[in-house]
Amino acid sequence: MLEDYRDEIAYLKRENPHFAKILVEHSELNELIDRANSKKVNLSNSEIEQLKRKKLLLKDKIYHMILEYKKETQAV
Repeated sequence: MLEDYRDEIAYLKRENPHFAKILVEHSELNELIDRANSKKVNLSNSEIEQLKRKKLLLKDKIYHMILEYKKETQAV
């Protein structure tokens, strides 16, 4: 889903520190979940599910920020 917005993500990452922070946190959670799923990190299934929910919330925030940016730029 987010792959379709590469240009917008690149711009927001440069221009919006809050967006950049959320993007980094999302990426870090993704890496942690991958390591846990491959048994490189010892986490319970419940902990992994909590991380996945948090990652999904961040993805939703990222997506909404992208849509807001697109709406603002189209209005200009």
